[in-house]
Amino acid sequence: MVEQDSWDEGKAKRIARSVLIVVGLLTAMFVYFIVTNLSFDYDFEKFFPEGDEATETFKQHRDQFGSDNDFVLIGLKSESGILNKETLEDIEELSAHLEEIPYVENVVSLANLKRFKKRIGSITQEIDTVDLVRYKDDSLLIADSEYVLNDDRYVGTFISKDGKSATIFVKTEDFLSKAKCDELADRIPEITKEFDNYEINYAGRSIGQSYYIELMQQDLIIFISASIVLLIVFLYFAYKASWGIIVPLTIVLLGDVWVVGFMAMINEPVNMVLTMLPTIIFVVGMSDVVHMVSKYLEELRLGKPKLVALRTSFREIGLATLLTSLTTAIGFATLLTSTTEPIRIFGLYTAIGVLIAFVLAFSVLPSVFVLMKVPEFRKQSEFWQPMLRRSFRFVIRHPKTCLAVSAAITAIGVFFALQIKQDNYILEDLRPSNKIRKQFTFFEENFGGVRPFEMNIHVKDTNYTLLDRKVVDEVDKIERYLKSNYGVGGMMSLNTVIKSIHETNSGGADNSYKLADTKKEFKQDTRPIKLMMKRYKSQLTDSTKQIDPDLEQIVGLIDTGLSISRITGRIGDLGSVKLEEMNNDLAQFVKDSVNTDLVDYSLTGTAHLIDINNRQLSKNMLVGLLMAFVLVAIIMGLLFRSIKMMLISLIPNIIPLVLISGVLGASGTDLKVSISIIFTIAFGICVDDTIHFMSKLKIEKMKGRSDIYSLKRAYLSTGRAIIITSLILCSGFLMLVFSEFLGTFYVGYLISITLFIAVIADLFLLPALYIVSMKKSSKN
Repeated sequence: MVEQDSWDEGKAKRIARSVLIVVGLLTAMFVYFIVTNLSFDYDFEKFFPEGDEATETFKQHRDQFGSDNDFVLIGLKSESGILNKETLEDIEELSAHLEEIPYVENVVSLANLKRFKKRIGSITQEIDTVDLVRYKDDSLLIADSEYVLNDDRYVGTFISKDGKSATIFVKTEDFLSKAKCDELADRIPEITKEFDNYEINYAGRSIGQSYYIELMQQDLIIFISASIVLLIVFLYFAYKASWGIIVPLTIVLLGDVWVVGFMAMINEPVNMVLTMLPTIIFVVGMSDVVHMVSKYLEELRLGKPKLVALRTSFREIGLATLLTSLTTAIGFATLLTSTTEPIRIFGLYTAIGVLIAFVLAFSVLPSVFVLMKVPEFRKQSEFWQPMLRRSFRFVIRHPKTCLAVSAAITAIGVFFALQIKQDNYILEDLRPSNKIRKQFTFFEENFGGVRPFEMNIHVKDTNYTLLDRKVVDEVDKIERYLKSNYGVGGMMSLNTVIKSIHETNSGGADNSYKLADTKKEFKQDTRPIKLMMKRYKSQLTDSTKQIDPDLEQIVGLIDTGLSISRITGRIGDLGSVKLEEMNNDLAQFVKDSVNTDLVDYSLTGTAHLIDINNRQLSKNMLVGLLMAFVLVAIIMGLLFRSIKMMLISLIPNIIPLVLISGVLGASGTDLKVSISIIFTIAFGICVDDTIHFMSKLKIEKMKGRSDIYSLKRAYLSTGRAIIITSLILCSGFLMLVFSEFLGTFYVGYLISITLFIAVIADLFLLPALYIVSMKKSSKN
């Protein structure tokens, strides 16, 4: 009783009460901030690489010509066809209603599209405009319909090839807030529902962002609820006592409340990646609690008094759990090397959350046990110990078999891992059954895609402008290549305007949509643009004048200095691998065929930046994984002061990563941003059980016990906790597979597989490596 008497139970209870009061007050504060200040965010541009040359080019291009991503596409499908009076009147009416919505700058559709018309008798050769489709006159409608359906400027852009679908392009104000996007997302469907005789589909940031945020909120609620239910089931079967459910569950919930509350307190919104955070903190925190509770019950079964059992548990499990929390936090913290803000934020707050979970587990849990009576507990399960003894005997007798099987499986994993491809698509993060994904597919099938294409053209030789024939001819080479080889549809540029004017000056003759053949004709074609730009400059300098809407088409394509222009259009969502090949071919064509001393180009735009970011981010994740590996190796080396023990500890945690790579390669799953972060996360979590095992082994050896006996004690003592915590972790991450986001789905099922492989490696490969190393040491 001397050991028990050295503890002042009254003092321990006072400290415990103080701890719980402080925790309670902080929890109340965090709950307040969650209720009053928690927000959600889905801003695509935050995923762009910071400080990158391509990002700077994009920002300059956007400042000059506006955003390429602030629009809504509305697709209408009618089996009776689009080019008839009734349908076009509906499109005109719908377009008019859409223009009345706040934050909408302009609406473009077949009902209001214009084409150039030469002013008869105009001395200055100015160009007027007329309706593209004059549907109010039946005789003109037939001719105009034929004109439109035979012109690839409109087919695949404003009308489908079969003539049964049309798009309405709604340009919104740039950089709308979430509240304004939500208002648009509500108002647009409200207006279009009156036209229920058409199949209507939507695409665009405003609609997509609101829907994504709604999904994020649903995911957050579903993940937390499902994790709670699942953990209640596990805890019940593990402890079969009310305290065994209430106490652990309360502690891990506190971890979620604290980290989410802290984010709300400092106004950090929850982005799409952060929807996984509560689940991760939940299951990681439960791992800490289960290891502590398991050791505490083990000490109580040995007949030790409550406070002595707590002290022993704290001492033996505390260091190992601190190390596992540090390694897990390090795994997440390496995401700070990313050039992408949302990934850095995810890494930072998840690392903080892991450490918060540790602090709560080793402050609240001991405090609760100090204040409550000795908990009811069952005798050691007749299932766990016999099972663990059998598996341990197998490892002792067949260590080389364990190593051989592990090597063979790893070799298979390496083979399939080499088959992995890195690719990404715009809406790949949504399941094919998702309604937004289906609507996206509608535009892909009928209009060649909704992926924005943006190119910046720059006149390098200051002796020339965009309206000089030499420059126009060089740019035309690029445009013809983009149309025929790159597949850009709905192309708009200064050159397309010049060709349209030439077509008008030629009286709409067949094959007249082209650049002029003679110098005189070219001068006539470009003169209206010069006059328009002159008028535009005068309106810019006169604040009392409103910009003439007729100038918008030109102003959105060139700068006032006539040295920078824009080529814009849409292409299919072909995947980053295919597009990178196409970009390389384009670069080679320009190098071989275009006078780059006169003009040059750069690809830009939202979609292009996403591709660049995904390539860089995957590389950053690999760098982060190497950093995590090195840091964990250092921690293991310092803990055991042995390179041999460090290697023994790390090998069982490398193999699961190799095998999960093999799963990706074998299943044909492309490596993308949402998947690349899995390796860093999985390594940080997988190494936890190894640390618990090796820490217990070290404690037993420090007691002077033999290698085999120490190994056996570590195996039987930690084996049950390792299995239970791994089951909890796997089950918790499996909850993520119910997400509508495929990135979250992959994190859930791939990490679950990784953790399952890791527990097998810890129970069979780790002791086998230790046994073989002992035999080699004894021979030496």
